[in-house]
Amino acid sequence: MYKIMFPNEVELRKRMFRRKKGQFLVPGPNYQWCIDGHEKLRVYGFEIYAAIDAYSRNIIWFYLGHSATTALSVLKQYLAACDAYGFRPWYLQADRGSETPLVAAAHWNFVLTTDGRVEWHEQVFQQGRRLKDSYKAAPSTKNVKIESWWERMLHVSSRQWVDYFGELARDGDFDGDMLEDQIAIYAVFEDILRQELFDFVEAWNLHRIRLQKNRPHVVHGQPWMNYHYPTRIRHAIGASPLIAQFYTKWGDLAGSLYWRTAKRQLGALLNIKHYLSGQIEPEKKSLEMGNQQSNHWLN
Repeated sequence: MYKIMFPNEVELRKRMFRRKKGQFLVPGPNYQWCIDGHEKLRVYGFEIYAAIDAYSRNIIWFYLGHSATTALSVLKQYLAACDAYGFRPWYLQADRGSETPLVAAAHWNFVLTTDGRVEWHEQVFQQGRRLKDSYKAAPSTKNVKIESWWERMLHVSSRQWVDYFGELARDGDFDGDMLEDQIAIYAVFEDILRQELFDFVEAWNLHRIRLQKNRPHVVHGQPWMNYHYPTRIRHAIGASPLIAQFYTKWGDLAGSLYWRTAKRQLGALLNIKHYLSGQIEPEKKSLEMGNQQSNHWLN
């Protein structure tokens, strides 16, 4: 009612509290991966976890499953991505959640077995050996790249599913505490939901980010191209993860169990390996149709 009666005052107040965006600068691809989970569909049994490259805004991996946000699941996703891409990021940024200790330990062990060094602005930076030199744990409000992308996905693709499942729950057609309802919703909607969200991720990676005159530091162009063929630097920042050395270092019972389980299930991570392969070596047709797909999904 206040908005209707006093629209000018409301708009003035909004402008007073509007914050100016700061500059988020990274040297290049694989310098920082931002990982996080999307919990809007969790109450209905669908958990989502993803990683985005902070430089290019290319989606590194996207995982949808029933236990996507457990510590072991996140570890598997990270190992699968490093194995498929052949890189580990310089920095890994995540929330302070219970699902991140294993992936933090894995990333730190990768750092200990590689020579972390990067050139930027004609200076050479050597990565330290402490955890904080390679891993950032911060609140969700600080993990801006992935949180911003979650909002875009919610606006374009997943909001309709949140509303629909919510309507089923309000009408009494779905009860998350009943096993029968859980099985039914998995059987009917899981493949459909996964395919639709994967299509959105592909469209996002191939869409074109416009040049912003007021923010020239923002990387423009296609996220996929900016990730694999960056123009501002000569090569990617990330170092080889040396998975064989990592396995040797974690040769104890727990490490062997984690790694063998992850390696054995690379192809079963809800098509994550297939999706990663498609992002690393996409079909020529997909690249040519990138703008057309982006207009369909993002406009």
